[in-house]
Amino acid sequence: SDLEVNGVDLEVNGALLTVTVAGALQVAGATVQAYGGGYAAGERVVGVDGVVPDVALMPDGSYCGFPFTTRVMPWPVEHVETPFAGMLKARLVRGSVSVLHTGAFSIRANKNTRQIGGYDVGDPLDEPPPLRTNVVKFLVLGVRDHPEIEFTRTVPGDFQILAITMEVKY
Repeated sequence: SDLEVNGVDLEVNGALLTVTVAGALQVAGATVQAYGGGYAAGERVVGVDGVVPDVALMPDGSYCGFPFTTRVMPWPVEHVETPFAGMLKARLVRGSVSVLHTGAFSIRANKNTRQIGGYDVGDPLDEPPPLRTNVVKFLVLGVRDHPEIEFTRTVPGDFQILAITMEVKY
């Protein structure tokens, strides 16, 4: 369809600007990840007609997409201006991440990985794992002057990071 602004067609170099939507047949035969009703519903192979099998059995609001991993890596801790620049080494000792309505994810601090989320004690197992809003604290072991911090989500669903804090020691 042609793009319009206030009822006027948009043109670029004299040609109408047109928006097209990729057809479902472009993913025919591809393996996609299904997600719906709060659950990761596994992989599905798109049929040659562009239809995802069992889509009628999935809850309203379900969607399918190509699998990918979401990764967030903060910048390393830097020195503040001080007359002792070059003499002090900032070492990250612990940190925290604040998440909003987020499903299961993992925190990697150097070589230590910790899984967060999923089911907690007392959660009903016949329902999807609840989305959580909380602050998760973590320790940084090993190399502390240039640590590798990473927050990862490998399944579809909500992943909202509000803040990342780092406690440094000189």
